[in-house]
Amino acid sequence: MTVSALLSRALVAFTIELDNEAEHRLPHRTTESDLKGSGPWLASLVMWLNCLQFVAAGELSLAEVEARAGTKTNWDGMRRWGYVTLDGAGARGSRVSTRLTTRVRATSAGLGAAAIWRPLPNEIEQRWRDRFGGAIIDNLCAALGDVIGRSEFRLPVCLPILRYGLFCPEPIAAHEAPNARDADACLVVLLSQALVMFALDFEHNWPLSLAICANILPALGEEPTRLADLPGLTGVSKAAIDMAIGFLAKQGQVDLGHDGAARRSKTVRLTSRGESAKTRSTDRLAEVEQIWRARFGAERIEAIREPLIRLAGNDRRELLAGIRSYPEGWRARSPAPGRLPDFPMVLHRGGFPDGS
Repeated sequence: MTVSALLSRALVAFTIELDNEAEHRLPHRTTESDLKGSGPWLASLVMWLNCLQFVAAGELSLAEVEARAGTKTNWDGMRRWGYVTLDGAGARGSRVSTRLTTRVRATSAGLGAAAIWRPLPNEIEQRWRDRFGGAIIDNLCAALGDVIGRSEFRLPVCLPILRYGLFCPEPIAAHEAPNARDADACLVVLLSQALVMFALDFEHNWPLSLAICANILPALGEEPTRLADLPGLTGVSKAAIDMAIGFLAKQGQVDLGHDGAARRSKTVRLTSRGESAKTRSTDRLAEVEQIWRARFGAERIEAIREPLIRLAGNDRRELLAGIRSYPEGWRARSPAPGRLPDFPMVLHRGGFPDGS
């Protein structure tokens, strides 16, 4: 199993466990909720990390928030969902002048959500220390920090919202010097930054995103697969799968059809181009891991792999046990996942790590 898949499974499990706790504590609204107007629309940890944690400390410009987070956020979403207000040219402006002049501040609901979100990364990390052992988490954090400190980029504080084609966005700015190792960085930040590093290396001059190559292509073959089966095969949501399949179809790498026994069931299969892309992507994953071993040293990569195998390897019972939703949680309405994504699918739809 690749280092990126192990990182992903750990990060997704950590995020879902934290999201479940936030949902349990936070007044909020969802499509199933009867609590109209009682709180902001439910969002995931990413929206705290890339936006609200900075805005809750005081009014800033959009550009200032993005600079502190190291990535962009879904400004229009955060406004519509009730977490922030925007004063200036509006949420959709992408020009530098707009981002410099538009001011953002937290709403009262946003401040209330911030108070609930703020302690949760450390609280869930302590749960993991109790569950898996403090030494495993300490060793993993130290190993991740050692590699992250050698990145040439200024890495974001969370996995960014994926752009068109489900590619990982380039970091906003590069360091003149390597990242300083942050001894106080929490586990979820370190896992995210390591995955960003791997994704940037994988996607450099590559036609498909790591999200597609790690999650979608391995689940497909020359024989048709029912689209309805893909969430269970990949660990990612129908919305994320639809985006990925739509992109692959435009590239001529998949064909869509219908199940002969149930005409209403859509199917997807790889074309010859798709089969080639699947093979080359598998080779690419192995190549990038070898590049990491050469760049950072095999011993540093093994220092990351060893604790991750304990957390997210073949025996994932403890990891999956931690992501059980509260009975009233929205995830409780769906079957418990049997697997976790091999790369997080963070979308604009609230930032959930499986694309929900």
